[in-house]
Amino acid sequence: MRFQIADEQRNELRALLGAKDLWFLGDVVDLIMTRFSVEYSERQMRRILKGFGMELAKPYHIDYRKPKNADEKLKKPVK
Repeated sequence: MRFQIADEQRNELRALLGAKDLWFLGDVVDLIMTRFSVEYSERQMRRILKGFGMELAKPYHIDYRKPKNADEKLKKPVK
């Protein structure tokens, strides 16, 4: 097992990550392990992704009860 990915592998990883909008950190760690046979901790992975210019955020809950036109309803003046 190797401990670092090469520069050309970094470019490939960046392209793989750009193909999808939402990634979970554990999924990225697993992807690198299966694709490149390199093991990173989640903390190391956060640093690498930050170096790529990617932002990490916690997913937010979307309420299934919210009507599709909620923004329009909020903009209407109350009489």
